[in-house]
Amino acid sequence: MRNEKLITAREERGWTQEKAAEKIGVSRVAYARWEEQGVIPHLSTISMACEAFKMTPQQLDFRKSVGSRNRFASAGDQPFTACPQASTATQDVKGVDEQLRRFNRSLI
Repeated sequence: MRNEKLITAREERGWTQEKAAEKIGVSRVAYARWEEQGVIPHLSTISMACEAFKMTPQQLDFRKSVGSRNRFASAGDQPFTACPQASTATQDVKGVDEQLRRFNRSLI
């Protein structure tokens, strides 16, 4: 199931999937799966997407998951109500992501 809200948000900004993925810090393939297959990313990645788009998970249609399992269960059964500000944890994840990218590039 396509995520039309995410597609619309990206297109309103004039971003390609590649550009959106870059701003969030994920691969284009991962990002494309969110749009085209309705895959729900991990909570930390949802937070980074919210920051990039300056929107809530609900506005980006990240409130549901495939089947009956709620991806927000690990967050006390409460979905985000607003786009979280950059937290230390989010910054740590971004830092690790960048370190992994640099390491992968060094292997090539």
